[in-house]
Amino acid sequence: MSLSAPRCVCPADVSVLVPYNTLPGFWKFMYRVSPFTYFVEGILSTAVANAPVVCDTSELQRFQPPAGETCGSYMQAYQSFAGGYLVDDSATSNCEFCQLSNTNVFLQNFGIKYSNRWRDFGLIWVFIIVNVAGAVLLYWLARVVSVLTIFHRFATNSQPKKSGKEEGVVSPDGEKKLAGPDDPNKSS
Repeated sequence: MSLSAPRCVCPADVSVLVPYNTLPGFWKFMYRVSPFTYFVEGILSTAVANAPVVCDTSELQRFQPPAGETCGSYMQAYQSFAGGYLVDDSATSNCEFCQLSNTNVFLQNFGIKYSNRWRDFGLIWVFIIVNVAGAVLLYWLARVVSVLTIFHRFATNSQPKKSGKEEGVVSPDGEKKLAGPDDPNKSS
């Protein structure tokens, strides 16, 4: 079985799907600097936000209200605090309650806001541009500058060295002779 890059990278940063307040210190930092955070927030806020939730019958919470009260009057205080909806507000027995009435409540648990969708889109582009610029800069430093350095060394080595001293060889009779390219007495 081969693993593709997205399959390997995405599980490494599932902190986007964990409420921010429950993350340990280092992961709060990673949550903010990871582009995956802004990618997921942008996708979820655009695709899921501002939609009504309709619970399946298996997802409904069923309970009996106190005697003499309707489901709506019994749950009114709770609904104003926590949200959700009743299937039948006027029922006096067999109340059915769904914990979510719209998707914004669900997204809010993860710190995802519909109003951040364009900010997230812009941050993804900033991340892409910075990474492309960084890659081009590193390529330039590694390839172009090193090639220029090699050409510079070649150009400076092809010219004769000019030093203040003349190199020579002392003959057995004590005379100093200049060492030429074909001189067998040239010291190496």
